[in-house]
Amino acid sequence: ALFCRSTGERLGELDRRVDQVKIARLHVPFLAARIIDAASMLMFSAGQLARIRRAGPAVMVSFQSNVIAIALARLSRIPVAVRISNHFAGAALEGGLLRRIAEFGKRRFYRFADVVVANSLELAADYEPLLQKRVETIPNPVHMDRVRDLMSREVDEELFRHRRRPIVISVGRLAVQKNYALLLHAMREVVQEVPCDLVI
Repeated sequence: ALFCRSTGERLGELDRRVDQVKIARLHVPFLAARIIDAASMLMFSAGQLARIRRAGPAVMVSFQSNVIAIALARLSRIPVAVRISNHFAGAALEGGLLRRIAEFGKRRFYRFADVVVANSLELAADYEPLLQKRVETIPNPVHMDRVRDLMSREVDEELFRHRRRPIVISVGRLAVQKNYALLLHAMREVVQEVPCDLVI
């Protein structure tokens, strides 16, 4: 069974053995997403773990609220794998009390997971000494059919149709964590040496 905060087209590609998809998330508009994720996991998942464990071999794979997942898995005696995708240097840019609490929990409790998975070799290398355990690496998935479809399309933008100099392209969420301010400051220096355009 899969319990998630929302559904999308990729859920249709799941293995047929995943027999149930359930949206399990509280709807509290004034609370931060991290708090809602943690509370939802406690309310909707805790009661299911014993049933899942009785049904046969089970493992928990967590992408959100990993500290809660580790605690629930330990109480239910179910192996748990957690995923990390944010570097602590990037997390520091966000600031805020919730982020500091999350980072503290990550450093203190992720070592109790059976498996920790990072989305890059660099991230795994940074976290292994911190957690004092091996961190596996599984890169973020790439939807190649979607990529090929986009590659076949013509880009109808003046900048690309009449390109006169190099173009630097940055792809990512417009979030503090991505530190686009640093990129903009760097480009100010770059264009003095190599005239180019920046596309975000």
